[in-house]
Amino acid sequence: VALGTNDAKTRLADVRDQLVNRYKVIVLDLVRLEPRLQAIFLCAPVPILRSGGDFDADSLRFVNDGAMSDYVEEVVAWARTGLAIHVGFIDHAAAMWDAVTDSGDPIDDFYKDVIHPDARGARVLGLSAAAALDAWYANTPPREPADWGWPSCAAPAGTRSFRLESEDEKPATNCVFDGQIVEDGVDYNQESNAAGSLSYRNVGEFGVVQVTDGLRALFYVDYCSTPCVTESFRLESYLDPPLPRPRVSIYVPGRIESARVGRRRGSTVETVVDVDESSDPDTSTDNWGYYEDSWLWAQGGLRADFEVTYCMTDLDPACTTTQVEIESASFQYASMAFPEPITRARIFSVESTTVLYPLPPIDFVVTPSTPVDATTNWGISESDLWIDKGLAAKVYVTHCPPSPTAKPTLAPTDATDAPTNAPTDTPTDTPTDTPTD
Repeated sequence: VALGTNDAKTRLADVRDQLVNRYKVIVLDLVRLEPRLQAIFLCAPVPILRSGGDFDADSLRFVNDGAMSDYVEEVVAWARTGLAIHVGFIDHAAAMWDAVTDSGDPIDDFYKDVIHPDARGARVLGLSAAAALDAWYANTPPREPADWGWPSCAAPAGTRSFRLESEDEKPATNCVFDGQIVEDGVDYNQESNAAGSLSYRNVGEFGVVQVTDGLRALFYVDYCSTPCVTESFRLESYLDPPLPRPRVSIYVPGRIESARVGRRRGSTVETVVDVDESSDPDTSTDNWGYYEDSWLWAQGGLRADFEVTYCMTDLDPACTTTQVEIESASFQYASMAFPEPITRARIFSVESTTVLYPLPPIDFVVTPSTPVDATTNWGISESDLWIDKGLAAKVYVTHCPPSPTAKPTLAPTDATDAPTNAPTDTPTDTPTDTPTD
């Protein structure tokens, strides 16, 4: 899997906080869709030759100085602790720089444009990938198809029951499904003579049940589905001065399921009232929609509040999202405390007219890792929402319990290590000579 270069375009600041979570979802989807998968290799993207078009100086620094590679390696480390298959890392960036150094030729000789290698560059990447595959194969030869056993979940996604089967001396068999397993949420009816072993855990928003060493059983699992919510998002596009913004967009912190116009705020009429599938604003004939699952957009002078239903793929089901109004009166610092740690906040609408400092864009989303400088006029800190420099706004704040249930449990509990049919060694009650009343 080699992803990431297009996420380094000029909207980099909008997607950087989501890169790791989105990559994790892709990895888990691959495991769920192909239960016989034996290995996944994640690749660091090749260098970008120069800025231009959709790639600016920040894009070059992010990819060429190693930050993007660090993100990929973070996903690799996470996957290695939570998945039963081999997860490898292929550093295409380092391979390309090494090839340039060894040849003495300019790096342009390995590319057909600023991001795509030509035949010579592709050979470098192929040899890099082959070396990683050879090293894996030498230590763990891939299983033959006859060894794969019964493939993963026999029941459709979203059910609470499924059957898993493994063979003696064979590798683990997994069931990966949408939702987080609740505490003590796994029960089963054993169907094999072999005791085998069982483990289960949560990896992000997914639950994983695994059997090995001949265990075959029908499982019953209690789990919490990924939470979906409906919230309002305001977009205002303008065709005329003093605010010419023919197209505007906003990042929705989750996967959009559907959207509709809730309240029109201008004279331009929406071309469609509700949508439930993605559309590209560059080719769409409508004046609003959503793109790539998480970008709500409006154009052509449409101004409206949109009711959007989306699933928060990276949040705990126990999290709460609240809309509040906060104001920096007389340009003074102000804050608002919440009962739980804040994971993200976004401005729904700006209610002030101050121009002392640039107003934040309405689509600005902050997380605990968002940088703050001398000109920043709002943000979050631990369990506080703060605002400054004359800004007043309506803000959506998402806050979660201190110990989220979505935190991965990377090791099975003692109770789940292995099933047993053996009775306990001692009785649970002690006989007594004294009768009860």
